[in-house]
Amino acid sequence: MDSLLGLSVQQPWLDMILRGVKTLEIRSFDVRARGLVALHAPWKIDFAAAYFYGYEEPWRLPRHKVVALAEITDVLELDEQSGV
Repeated sequence: MDSLLGLSVQQPWLDMILRGVKTLEIRSFDVRARGLVALHAPWKIDFAAAYFYGYEEPWRLPRHKVVALAEITDVLELDEQSGV
């Protein structure tokens, strides 16, 4: 049986990904996974972002669990020289 990799994304960012508002996820490390991954919501909430984007009760968003499956189709390396 194949194992399923997971990617943790803080709320409210995960909620925005699930609603299609946020379509890119930027990481400071290389993500080697491609294909199906589990999206995990950790306990921690980015309250500054939540209030900025209009979440009045961000603590009600799902946390500390896998909330969805997603497919990683491509990963791009961002740097100053490539302009990406």
